[in-house]
Amino acid sequence: MKVTNRKVWDLISKDLANSISEKERQNLEELLKDDPQTKETYKILNIIEPVSFDKEQARDMEVIKQMTHQKIFSQNPGKTIQMRSLPYWMSIAALLIIALTLGYQTYRLSRVSDIEVNTPKGVYSKVELPDGTTVFLNSGSKMIYPTRFNGKKREVKLWGEGFFDVKKDATPFIVSSQRIRVKVLGTAFNFRNYPSDSLGVVTLERGAVELSLANHNKKVVMKPNEQVILNKNKAEFLVKSKIDPKDFSSWKDGEFVFKSISFPELCNNLERRYNYTFVIESNKYNHETFTGKFKHGENIEQIMEIIKLNTSIQYKITKDSIIIY
Repeated sequence: MKVTNRKVWDLISKDLANSISEKERQNLEELLKDDPQTKETYKILNIIEPVSFDKEQARDMEVIKQMTHQKIFSQNPGKTIQMRSLPYWMSIAALLIIALTLGYQTYRLSRVSDIEVNTPKGVYSKVELPDGTTVFLNSGSKMIYPTRFNGKKREVKLWGEGFFDVKKDATPFIVSSQRIRVKVLGTAFNFRNYPSDSLGVVTLERGAVELSLANHNKKVVMKPNEQVILNKNKAEFLVKSKIDPKDFSSWKDGEFVFKSISFPELCNNLERRYNYTFVIESNKYNHETFTGKFKHGENIEQIMEIIKLNTSIQYKITKDSIIIY
């Protein structure tokens, strides 16, 4: 039976938005029987919730509309597009099309029954794991987890940054990330460990976690409102107490908070959040530290201008880059 992509995605969008009729649901089930690949993607989208979209991806919306003959949403150059401002089924439809055509957001079910979730720069996602654990993935992050846990342990792999609200269970929950291992039973914590960073940072909101390094006997048991900074090169732990953990997980709520960070680190954070490449032509700002807080909605031009007003930096924004001179 020949089926158009448009018909399948229209029905999927209605189903995800809980606006599908019983007759349409039966029709969708019949169509998915003849399209195993779309059926697997549909299964994964039932557990993944898209959160935001960046302006670079917005530029491709016109192409997507032409490919699908659907008007999803209009371009708004120079501003971050928040998918939550759209009707939910339209947000899902936009994500589906991009996932299957441009590859911005990749959700892959592998042969070994692992699910891989990628959030590119400018995007962050919310995922519910098979045990009920909720995970927010920050921009430029990747997580791999099984379609079901085997009962002996619940283990996921992380590259980048994620906030984990772990469902309490007698089975240990483990996050493995580039030599760093976090083991918990039920807790909420933020874990940052990008491949390009020399430091890994774990910030505990509630519960308790045990940190360890691969090939080392060093372990640290954390308490709420503590933060551990791990030097991956030197295998050293630095414990900070009495911190506000929400300052380090506010990104999942659409805020951008940074405290006493270096200029290169600030640029790295802005790169991931807004999908611009920073070109630092002068190192005179490298020894300055920056503290600030932005609500979700400010575009990169506004943020750079605010930074300029409070410092001595000079910058120029091109199509895809920000040049610091």
